[in-house]
Amino acid sequence: MKVTGARRLRDDLSGFMEKAQRTEIVVTKRGAPSVLIVGVEGLDWDDIQLGADDALWEELERRRHDPRPVPFEQALHRWGLVEKRPRRRRAPR
Repeated sequence: MKVTGARRLRDDLSGFMEKAQRTEIVVTKRGAPSVLIVGVEGLDWDDIQLGADDALWEELERRRHDPRPVPFEQALHRWGLVEKRPRRRRAPR
């Protein structure tokens, strides 16, 4: 983990973006931690969004201690990862 001040980050943003791909960077403001920069190169948008979803991580932690399983389809719907399909109408006879 690397620590830097906001001014140094502003002066060399592209350099810190490269460094963030290898290690986390804590940016301080007046000496106190303010922002954490984590590299996401190589991840797709879904992975990035799910990784930053606090509700998902809270649910995972809660479920870790719950012995009842959740059906896979139910989990996909709960997190909005599958759209509901419209009902097919039967052809007239």
